[in-house]
Amino acid sequence: MSHLYCLLVLGFLISLCVNGAQSSIDAGTARARLFRELISRAGVYNTFPPSASELLCDQECHPLSQPPRVGIIGAGAAGLYSALMLQSLDVDFEILEADGRAGGRIYTHYFDPEVSKKATPQEAAYYNYFDVGAMRIPVMPYMDRVIGSQNWSVVSYVNSHVREPADTIDLIPYIFATNNTFQLYNNISVHSGVNASAATFRVLTSEGGDIPPSDFADGNPDTIYNDAISELIVALEQNFDAGFNKLMEFDQVSVRAYFLQKGFTNAQINWLETIEEGTLSFDKASLAQAVIEQWIFTAAPLDSWVTINGGFERLIKGLLKVLRTQPKLYNRVTAIKPGRADSLTVVVNHTFEHSYDHVINTIPLGATRVLDTSALSDLHYNTTMAWRALAYDDAGKIGMWFKTRWWEDPDVLSMPFVGGQSSTDLPIRRCVYPSYGLEVNGAPGTMIASYTWSQDAARLAAFYRSATQEEFITHVVLEDMARLHNISVSFLQDQLIDTYLWDWYNHPYSDGAYALFAPAQFSDVLPALLRPSCKGRLHTAGEATSSGHAWVVGALNSAYRAVMEVLAVEGRKDLMEKMVNLWGSLDEVDLGWFESPSP
Repeated sequence: MSHLYCLLVLGFLISLCVNGAQSSIDAGTARARLFRELISRAGVYNTFPPSASELLCDQECHPLSQPPRVGIIGAGAAGLYSALMLQSLDVDFEILEADGRAGGRIYTHYFDPEVSKKATPQEAAYYNYFDVGAMRIPVMPYMDRVIGSQNWSVVSYVNSHVREPADTIDLIPYIFATNNTFQLYNNISVHSGVNASAATFRVLTSEGGDIPPSDFADGNPDTIYNDAISELIVALEQNFDAGFNKLMEFDQVSVRAYFLQKGFTNAQINWLETIEEGTLSFDKASLAQAVIEQWIFTAAPLDSWVTINGGFERLIKGLLKVLRTQPKLYNRVTAIKPGRADSLTVVVNHTFEHSYDHVINTIPLGATRVLDTSALSDLHYNTTMAWRALAYDDAGKIGMWFKTRWWEDPDVLSMPFVGGQSSTDLPIRRCVYPSYGLEVNGAPGTMIASYTWSQDAARLAAFYRSATQEEFITHVVLEDMARLHNISVSFLQDQLIDTYLWDWYNHPYSDGAYALFAPAQFSDVLPALLRPSCKGRLHTAGEATSSGHAWVVGALNSAYRAVMEVLAVEGRKDLMEKMVNLWGSLDEVDLGWFESPSP
């Protein structure tokens, strides 16, 4: 009987493929095609779709006659979206969350939460916040599962299902760049729009720097960086197979190693990294990582991004409003072990046991790493190695609440501005100015005073561990901001009301900001995470297991895949059909066995 179910599942999946899956994938979503090809060539399923003997697990499938009970670990975007889809299919689920709040790395800090909760979008107090985690989304087909107009888009779904208008999610323009913000490098300040060349900031050898006069010295770092990797992007767009083979020639190298092969010097590479990324990012990230990330910015002009009015946490609040079963907070999963028959037992807080037919684990891999899974005898080494090895980057933000939006005031700055960001080689690295509350008189002067990645974030985080150190680093941030904006420290000290500091690697439930794949990890490490373990009962989701890692859409797409895995193991062709009808096909093709046409 189990082989029959597997064959039925296979037949359904083949029919989904044959009936037009390829045509349903947006032509611009080369990022998803790259991801699919990587998984295919890694041999996770060997064929797309897989043969019956390879479907999901090495062992036989053991489908249930009734819908399974699913345990979801984590109440971030992937966990809540998994729950929403299961709810629509009338599949029983339970969400276990270690933290005292839902949302995971979608986290908005409200400086005066009680007042903000009572305020309306027409009132200034509504805007006294900053997004500690996700804060912006480019408008492009790849992001439709988050912000599209389709019924299965999270924003559209929530807005059509919440009862109160106040619970809807309002998308507003995100001002990524604007005139008159600042660039400060090597103690030289210029406004945005000025060519941020090595010559502009006097880092040439004749001026005590390490870059000799040349075309590079006079060139725009953005243009130089884009041109250096554009040949790989163009090759993929012109002939995907040939382009993929070309990219894989460099799969084992970092961004720095690639630029060295292109003839750049280390001094030149350091300058590009200083302008483009966080310190040491070029050493950590694989070239494939850089190429697929660049597709996002190539496909979406900087003037087409959006954010959520009231903070990204409203996305989480909207999902919670439409879920009939709420997450169980303060329920930290500490172990997963075999249960009766083919079930899994999840242990909470080292004490309480919950039994499920399937478990979808959506927590970051750093947090997964500390779960006790030693009793799972059929958990492959490649999977646990991926939990340990797959690279995550660090990121941190320091939010500040000032009395006024002084950067918009012509009495403070001779050339004021609205929104956008400033950048520097000082410890704060980036300031991000709010794109919200722009039409509201007296909107709070809340901004991201420091946004850092990689080593820059890790070094600042060392000062977040005590009140004394936080006071010290707050003063450093004010000094950096004063230099960046050419205003006095005393002015900022008088303006400052409150400060909030956060680093994602210092948080035990995230243990990292987002996946940033190191050399060879796309092809050698990631694939093991995409094959369900424990007889097809343990599924891994989360942004790291998607082509959209580091983006909310990656978390949602991974949840779609995980839910489809559950249904495929159970042989529930009826529910898979219902899934496609309700939630559409996947614009990202993580695994070919569930490619599907639009309903």
